[in-house]
Amino acid sequence: MMFKVAIAIGSLFFILSCNEQERNKYRNRPLSMEDSITNKMEADSGILESEDKAFVNAVIRSGMGEIEAGKLASEKSRDTAIQSYAKLLITQHQQLTKDMKDIVAERRVQIPESLDDAHTDKLNRLRSKSGKEFESAFLQQMIEDHTTSLTLFDQAGAHAKDVHIQSFANKNIPIIRNHLQIAKKLSSKLN
Repeated sequence: MMFKVAIAIGSLFFILSCNEQERNKYRNRPLSMEDSITNKMEADSGILESEDKAFVNAVIRSGMGEIEAGKLASEKSRDTAIQSYAKLLITQHQQLTKDMKDIVAERRVQIPESLDDAHTDKLNRLRSKSGKEFESAFLQQMIEDHTTSLTLFDQAGAHAKDVHIQSFANKNIPIIRNHLQIAKKLSSKLN
């Protein structure tokens, strides 16, 4: 009888040890949509870590900035390729912003309602320009903004704690990369 109890206890410790090894195997690995139900439940708890909140705020603010810059380019540029690019920026950044707001709608996250000073300053500098000078400044700003955004999206895609935030980032990296590539291509044709 004692032998059976010892085997049962030994088996239990072996199973627990295997489970611990399995958990450790995935430690420090980015979350994916296929992760455990427990991780998903934690992500659905309504609480975002500060890094995830910072990403949400950056996406919302940069989205507002890109939309406003796109509107300016639609009005001020005479280049049809830049106008088309501006319309693409407006449409896709409106969708990105909507998607982000949908993700955090049930969360305890204060979403920015207006542009911050940095984005406002960039827009004011663009407003003061016209013609080729405007087009060049607009494209340069899009290159800088999308380079920064691509870095943020890459980091969130790899390290976000919330699976929904991480999935959003990974899903939209190709869109941000495409915006950057188009801006670079248009800029090289302009110069």
